[in-house]
Amino acid sequence: MFSSRKTNSKNKSLTTKGVPFILDSKSQIKGDLVLNSDVRIDGILEGNITTTGNVIIGEKGSLTGNVISNNFYLFGHFSGDADVTTRSVVHTTGKYFGRIITEIINIESGGIIDASISMRNYITHQLKHLEDDLQLVKDVVKDVAKDVVVVKDEPKLAKVRLMPSPEVAEPEFAEEGSFLLKNLVGF
Repeated sequence: MFSSRKTNSKNKSLTTKGVPFILDSKSQIKGDLVLNSDVRIDGILEGNITTTGNVIIGEKGSLTGNVISNNFYLFGHFSGDADVTTRSVVHTTGKYFGRIITEIINIESGGIIDASISMRNYITHQLKHLEDDLQLVKDVVKDVAKDVVVVKDEPKLAKVRLMPSPEVAEPEFAEEGSFLLKNLVGF
């Protein structure tokens, strides 16, 4: 009737779908929660929460671990990293220690926060600039690549020639694995 098999507490996780999860003030959990619903912690949780819903840590609640959620509302104690899609709120009684990535953050007067904060809009903005810079580099490389010819007809030599002008007649030789860049116009 009962299994005598031991389980590894490091790999325990609870998965729910759609039903709000509430950890009452007299309960403690060590393990991870994977949810497709809101979760409210009024007790003690040592582990990670991953949800498509909202995470609420009540005034007497405590979470040590990481959070991935849509919104995060802190009335109690949190220590860890949070990746929040939309809004994070540290209420007057909230104490936040760790790192947070969020789009919007509200810290009420009296709320304590000792954290590294990254704003999702800023990160998205920086990524857009990096993508633009990468595209510019790709365009430049594509333009330069039009002028590079690599010919291998000897096992130890590679013939490389940049052809910026028609007056260069013969390719110059370079050691295998290297390029000879000569006569670059505009550089």
